[in-house]
Amino acid sequence: MVVANDTANLGETIAWPGSGATGGTGSCRLDGNAYSPSELRGSLTAGLLSVSLVNLYSSSVSIVLDGVTGPGTFALGSGANEGDYYVNTPNWLWSTAHGGSGTATITRFDASARLVSGTFSFTANARPGHSGSTTPVVVTNGTFTDVPF
Repeated sequence: MVVANDTANLGETIAWPGSGATGGTGSCRLDGNAYSPSELRGSLTAGLLSVSLVNLYSSSVSIVLDGVTGPGTFALGSGANEGDYYVNTPNWLWSTAHGGSGTATITRFDASARLVSGTFSFTANARPGHSGSTTPVVVTNGTFTDVPF
């Protein structure tokens, strides 16, 4: 079972679509196709910043970053910083925690207003035994602006 923000058993942290504050704007390309979310969600919990582009009841593209305190660029991979693509039904996950890499750049981090903006791109592999395809997903041109956390 996948549990939001649980890294003890899976080696990954998932920015769960049902949690966090909503707002802001954003988009990305998923395997070359436009991915336009119905909402954006952000949260900052125990030092982990997550930003999710969510299509409710369908899927989400997320980044999780450790130790964000201001603007900067973060490598995405199998450590605390990662990129994920999650499909709700049938519960499939691609994550940089299972191979792949990318970058996320925070261009605005306003702790007082609790707003974050930035860009991201990554290639993520399917979680073994968890996804219907072993083909990696490629997320490009990711942007998010004024997402509350």
